[in-house]
Amino acid sequence: MTSHLSEKAREVARRTADTLKRTGKLWKHNTYQYSPLPPGNYIRTLVLKPGAGDEPLQCELNIEEMSQAKYEAISYVWGSNKKKKRIICDGQVIAITTNLWTVLRHIRLDAPRVLWADSICINQDDEQEKGDQVTLMGRIFRAAERVLIFIGADDMGHGEQVSSLFKDMNEMIESGLEQAGRTQDAFPYPDEDAPIFRDSRWKSYEYLLEQEWFKRGWVVQEAAVAQLCRILWGRYELAWEHLMKTDLWSYKRGYKIYNSFSVSLYAHIDLYHCYHKDIAHVFFPSGRTYNLIEVLSEAKELEFSDERDRVFSFAELAQDIEPKMAIRPNYKSSLERVYQDFAIDYLRSAKNYKLLDEIYHNEDSLRAEVPSWVPRWDVRGYSMAPRHIWGFPELKPHAVHFKEPEVIENSILRAQGVVLDTIMYRSEPFQKGNTTLGTILSLWKKLDHVQIRSPYPTANLVEAFLHSLSCGQYGGEWSKWQPSRVAVALYLQTQASDQNDTVRHENESGDQEMESFLVFAESKMWNKRFILSERGYMGLAPHVARVGDTCAIIFGCTTPCILRKAESEEQYQFLGAASIMGKQPLEAEGGGFFFDQLGLEESKDWVEWDVKEQDINLC
Repeated sequence: MTSHLSEKAREVARRTADTLKRTGKLWKHNTYQYSPLPPGNYIRTLVLKPGAGDEPLQCELNIEEMSQAKYEAISYVWGSNKKKKRIICDGQVIAITTNLWTVLRHIRLDAPRVLWADSICINQDDEQEKGDQVTLMGRIFRAAERVLIFIGADDMGHGEQVSSLFKDMNEMIESGLEQAGRTQDAFPYPDEDAPIFRDSRWKSYEYLLEQEWFKRGWVVQEAAVAQLCRILWGRYELAWEHLMKTDLWSYKRGYKIYNSFSVSLYAHIDLYHCYHKDIAHVFFPSGRTYNLIEVLSEAKELEFSDERDRVFSFAELAQDIEPKMAIRPNYKSSLERVYQDFAIDYLRSAKNYKLLDEIYHNEDSLRAEVPSWVPRWDVRGYSMAPRHIWGFPELKPHAVHFKEPEVIENSILRAQGVVLDTIMYRSEPFQKGNTTLGTILSLWKKLDHVQIRSPYPTANLVEAFLHSLSCGQYGGEWSKWQPSRVAVALYLQTQASDQNDTVRHENESGDQEMESFLVFAESKMWNKRFILSERGYMGLAPHVARVGDTCAIIFGCTTPCILRKAESEEQYQFLGAASIMGKQPLEAEGGGFFFDQLGLEESKDWVEWDVKEQDINLC
């Protein structure tokens, strides 16, 4: 009798323990203990055990040498750092986020599945291991048999529309690739009234891009280096390759569509171009190259829970794009130290000034202890250096050769350049949505009151003015852009004598003739100021620029820049790139005139002035 009761009691105890484990009441007493990883390229893989429905998640962790491991890597949004869910691992418990719990339940099969998920496979309580594994992160995703991008539920039912859009776009792009062959920038442009521009499925595509995964910074590297990548959205599995081709086409050939999106995938596109040159090169002019600095800049709009990861998350890409550059994640360093060390390492390894082309400041960052020549990747906003436009070479001195960057005592950057001019007038910063034809007309009229002298030919003054508002660039094809700019120029000239700033136009917003210029110029003017120098030169400057600041050229940059004298008269703060038009109108092949940036070969106006090339110390 006693034996029978004991056996029954033991069975009850076992059931009670199972129940308690399911409800989590015992888990806190049975936390999983990680075994240290051996030195070298070792990782943990997660074997997700079979299950369905509400059955608890169960797994085991194995330590493997990365080159021998076979697994799928999960790319997902961490979401809240609160770990409210649990997974049973080798009889113990690991706390996980709700988002990861949802992912694992979605991809669980009726057979074991070998995976890699960062928050489980890396011991999050070991800072040293985190740094070591973050260094390997790119290689982990590169070595995976597949990368699974988990978007989440397709609650609004857009998956079907996006799936069919990808199918049709992929067929169209493959056909265009056959037509273009291997010729640079030869992919055909669609007709202006092509049905693809009116396709309602673009709304579903935009909805996909608005999902949280596309806002996350770490995923850029995870998708870029993948051998094979699949997007999991509700019940749909979509090819990452199809998404990238679709986005590349809309960016380079379907500008009207791309410009209407609330989300851009610039960082993803940059890296797709880097890793798939055989496809991407037919959309770009020759000579287009990318560097690590541009990728970090494009990632500014993305989200990181740790701002140091704006550098650390690109460790693997650095080895591909900048072979001489090595990023070694160190989570014991402060944010400011991480950014400054990266800038110094980049300048010394790359031996160029591309770093300065990406500087963007707000008032707070200019007051910070970090030198002004160190890019603040955590400050939202972009330099106006023309990274996406082919044909903008480095500005060079009259003698062609210039010094490599020299970092002195880790705080002063010594460059070579020329101090050109001083800002005598600045406009209010331009804002998105209110930079209209009326805004431009008002500014044009104001020039009569503030411009004392002008280096530009009177006959071409309005063209120089409009060219300065578009940073010396144009959108789409010149043959379509030029008539739009001419229409705006004619409008300004006919309205200039009217003292009333009210825009008199029958249909300003719908006028297709002016729209191309206005839309493109607004994108360039946003958060910038129109400036006029004491010598009469026009341009756009960073919003932090003030009257009295210095216009200069740092040799090796792609545009002029704005400097501010520091307390030490021999030093300057670097405020950012500027777009300043040279005085000489140049005839375009497709008709009309354009103006080069001041300092380019045809616009070295400063050679005739009483200024000298000199060392410039940036602090």
